[in-house]
Amino acid sequence: VEAVLGTFRLDEGSERACRFAVRRHKYLELLLSDNLPAAMEVLHKELTPLCHDAPSEAHDLACFLVALSPDVLRHRAPWFGGGGAEGRSRLLAALFAALPPSVRLSPHRLETLVSQALELQMRQCLRYNSPEPWRDLLKDCDAGVEEHIAQDSLFVLAHHTDEVWHIQFSHDGTRIASASKDT
Repeated sequence: VEAVLGTFRLDEGSERACRFAVRRHKYLELLLSDNLPAAMEVLHKELTPLCHDAPSEAHDLACFLVALSPDVLRHRAPWFGGGGAEGRSRLLAALFAALPPSVRLSPHRLETLVSQALELQMRQCLRYNSPEPWRDLLKDCDAGVEEHIAQDSLFVLAHHTDEVWHIQFSHDGTRIASASKDT
């Protein structure tokens, strides 16, 4: 995450807030896993340099070292979300909020882009007429034999008594000519 932050060209305050949130989360996960030496190293080498404007933040985080249990830690750090998936979801939400609108994608943007790509593939495939949407992004839409056999009758040519072999529209599209096996 931290390596990606530099590509967003964030202002100094936003970048600091993001780095602080990631490192704070790392620190609290280490505390929850009872890895105190690693947690102390993160606090000393990674978090404290970010707290030079607000030393009370570093002090508050250092106080978590003496938390009696994981439940006490979770209670003292409600923004942490208890670690695990919930805590990481909260971290991502905080990072998303810190990003400027010019680099944010809306939460459902990827879903929208994928559905647009699938719709475009279906429209560009001349033989695709299935009622089911095309769902394969790994290959272009290319309807096979079973997809381009008509499933429904759109119009019945009632005056023929045998197979219709060919139909052709007039140039202006108002009439149709047909050829059949009729005798």
